[in-house]
Amino acid sequence: MTVPEPFTTPDPQAVADSRIMDFARHAGMAGSDYAALHRWSVTDLEGFWGAVWEYLDIDADTPFERVLAEERMVVNPAAVDAPDLIDHYARLGAERRGRWT
Repeated sequence: MTVPEPFTTPDPQAVADSRIMDFARHAGMAGSDYAALHRWSVTDLEGFWGAVWEYLDIDADTPFERVLAEERMVVNPAAVDAPDLIDHYARLGAERRGRWT
């Protein structure tokens, strides 16, 4: 499979200041790139989604315990290849709490 060249490269400071890199630092993965976060999200469901839960400060009736109630692998291929999802869910959670800036 041939991977096309990117049509643009983000400014390194913009990458460092991005929400996904803030999440990576918070989760103890400072210096990781998107590919490393993606691998983590599909190889350690409990660890990754627990870190997302904590990072987004999810307010729920019950604490985070597991991703799935039963042992099975459920992956939406479109979701795991979309780096904007963390921003999307961060926005939803923050709006719910009235803290989005």
